[in-house]
Amino acid sequence: MAEHGIANAVKLASNEVPFGPLPGVGEAVLAAISETYRYADHDSDELAEAFAATLGLTRDRVAVGPGTVGLLQQVTLAYAGPDDEVVYPWPSFIAYPQFSGVVAAKRVVVPLRRFSIDVDAVLQAITPHTRVVFIANPNNPISGAIRRAELERLLAEAPADCLVVVDEAYREFVTGADVPDALDYLADHPNLVVLRTFSKAYGMAGMRVGFLIGDPVVVGAVYATMIPFAVNGPAQAAAMVAMTQGAEVRRRCSIIVGERQRVAQVLRRSGLGVPESQANFWWLPSGARSAELAVALEQRGVVVRPFPTGIRVTVGLPDENAAFLEALAGVRASIPEIDDDWGLPTGARASQTADLLDELTATRSGDAAAIEARRTAMLDAVGEAALAVTADDPERALDRLTALVAELGDDDWSSIEAAAPALLALSRSASSSG
Repeated sequence: MAEHGIANAVKLASNEVPFGPLPGVGEAVLAAISETYRYADHDSDELAEAFAATLGLTRDRVAVGPGTVGLLQQVTLAYAGPDDEVVYPWPSFIAYPQFSGVVAAKRVVVPLRRFSIDVDAVLQAITPHTRVVFIANPNNPISGAIRRAELERLLAEAPADCLVVVDEAYREFVTGADVPDALDYLADHPNLVVLRTFSKAYGMAGMRVGFLIGDPVVVGAVYATMIPFAVNGPAQAAAMVAMTQGAEVRRRCSIIVGERQRVAQVLRRSGLGVPESQANFWWLPSGARSAELAVALEQRGVVVRPFPTGIRVTVGLPDENAAFLEALAGVRASIPEIDDDWGLPTGARASQTADLLDELTATRSGDAAAIEARRTAMLDAVGEAALAVTADDPERALDRLTALVAELGDDDWSSIEAAAPALLALSRSASSSG
């Protein structure tokens, strides 16, 4: 930021949590430093045993590595090579194409459907040569998540010799009732691998500790590709303490989630649509002007992460988020063309989306009939797009419908503009009766 003459920038670029280390972590690191003249446990056995116990699993189902990035590299090295294919949605986590390239595997890229992973397209992309499928859930950097029925379909139809790696680095920030916990499916799918990390919600980004959970055969193969002593002693000690801080982690995540939802609605009411987020960041669908917008925000003291089609902004503390909103308003005032390439509705339609989302949130206090009334009304309004919304479980139905509404595009609004007021009226009526 020195080139802009700014000494204290707000850093919202790397999806770190803004609270500092968890209680006891700093002390554990200081104590472990006295042993750094010795090599740490190569396999992080004590840590793996403890983490497995928190999940009700045996030690042989867990591998510990240097963050999920390190484990992704190990998985790719263990299971893919020059004659193989690796399938992943895109845009998604940059490590997937990077590590596929390291092993010279063929990269099979599956475009998103709007802002969501297209599971049907992923399945169609799988061939007899596919060895690994990577799914980030929630998806980084786009912020949304696949739902339960989609993951179940993927696991049911993927070949048994194809590894399905579900990267759940942001799992602790998930609030959607229909967003699955991939660990629930491990027992029935030996080809399923789940990744978790302490870099995000547990505040250990600089310590590099991640976990792979899967079949013992997969765990053994992953350990075989790990560089020696990849997780150092202080990091292992820190993770042992962090693991005991579940209540504090949940408290911190609740703050982030509250800010995530609040600021997303502020953005919509300011005239900028944003897709749903199940992580600790927002996706700004700024299109071709993303680099320009990122530089302009940086000039105003806010550092974000630009991509070719949008910008990822980490959820910060309230004052940091206020600085971001102020900077963004300043950019839009000086460069109004920023709105022109936006990938979701702007202006009044973005605000109308916020109204619908507020009504759907209010529905959570209603009964199953009220939720089903909203689902039916939205089905009438947007037709085929709502068919995937399940009505089997009211809370899951509402979660799925909320994600759908957040991603309504201009074409959708053109066709449902007349129906939206009636939907809002129905929502208010059902909420008052619930």
